[in-house]
Amino acid sequence: MSNDRQEIIVFFDGVCGLCNTLVDFLIKRDKQRKLLFAPLQGETAMKLLLADEIKTLDTLILWVDGEKYSKSNAVFKLFTLLGRPYSLVVFFRLFPSVLNDWCYSLIAKKRYVWFGQKTSCRIPSSSEKSVLLP
Repeated sequence: MSNDRQEIIVFFDGVCGLCNTLVDFLIKRDKQRKLLFAPLQGETAMKLLLADEIKTLDTLILWVDGEKYSKSNAVFKLFTLLGRPYSLVVFFRLFPSVLNDWCYSLIAKKRYVWFGQKTSCRIPSSSEKSVLLP
């Protein structure tokens, strides 16, 4: 990326049905192509994240120019980056972060049961190749 743009990477569980649905949602709405995506199981995650952040695969990690956000903070920051109307999700910041992270963790724990699990990480379509990192 050029030096005048932020490097923004969304690290997600590549086999999680919910995570892949979120990636689809974000790709469609990121009209300015600010976001890049990388599975937690991939090469990019191994280079940029700590082993502890990768091993459990139970959180979305947002990387913004080297600063990392996880759990509900990642979701709030991500939707803020998308702009309105999506940035209105910050309304939930009125609740204590402990409560937001508890809700996030509950969904993360049940995500495979509720949303399914793929047998392998997503393979980028030709239109996604520019935004999906290895």
